[in-house]
Amino acid sequence: MIQSSCPSTLSNPQLKVFILAKNEACNIDKCLDSLGKLCLQVTLLLDNSSTDDTALIASKYSFVDVVKYDYINHCIAYNQICTSLSDGAKFSMVLDADMVVTEELFAEIARLVTQSETDVIKSPVQMYAEGKPLRYGSLYPPKAIVFKVGREYFVPVGHGEALMDDCVISQTKTKLIHDDRKVYSDYLSSQYRYAQGLIMRTKNNSLTCRDKLRMNTPIMVFITPFVSYFIRLGWLSGKAALVYALDRLIAEAVMFRQSLAKQLKERSK
Repeated sequence: MIQSSCPSTLSNPQLKVFILAKNEACNIDKCLDSLGKLCLQVTLLLDNSSTDDTALIASKYSFVDVVKYDYINHCIAYNQICTSLSDGAKFSMVLDADMVVTEELFAEIARLVTQSETDVIKSPVQMYAEGKPLRYGSLYPPKAIVFKVGREYFVPVGHGEALMDDCVISQTKTKLIHDDRKVYSDYLSSQYRYAQGLIMRTKNNSLTCRDKLRMNTPIMVFITPFVSYFIRLGWLSGKAALVYALDRLIAEAVMFRQSLAKQLKERSK
């Protein structure tokens, strides 16, 4: 059993941490090692039928409870966590298993929780590519990771989700680390899944202007890596930024390709 390195519990015990995970054996140790330094009282790993050692690894940490969870999408998961799954807590932190919370970030979150009237806390994201940090080139927007319990916060938009307009939002200066070490085939599978989700949401007209562009023209296939590598100065971060820009190109290409395939099928009926 791996014990938390913190000698005492967190001064604010009304925070629950939730980690969404499926087949994250290569990432979960980094995530939980970082949380073990933060004196957290309750950490729940919501395991979506992992077939690798994710649950086994997590169960070795004394401060973690592994819970079976039927994941549908982030929008539904976040809203369930902030309402029905967070009994007894005032705030919930929601992380993916490939994210790392530093002590500096958590200290800033704790200050915002106690010193401001906020519903949601966002953090800028430090992206990694193949284990290397990107100083420049990232397109990842600030991520909402802490929520006041008692209401839903997200609505489905495009292939993801968006915060409702009436949320009171604070943002940290310290970055959240996003360092995914899964094999590349898993990345490709996730992009296919996102594309299928985007196609499904065309039925209820919940697409952004950007999503309409990516589905109806190939322009985002070219613009997105160009912005990452040149406009956001990714070239200054070396090969890691080139890998990241290529990943963005592939993600956009998969979405456009699946949209084309759907249109072709409809015309053949």
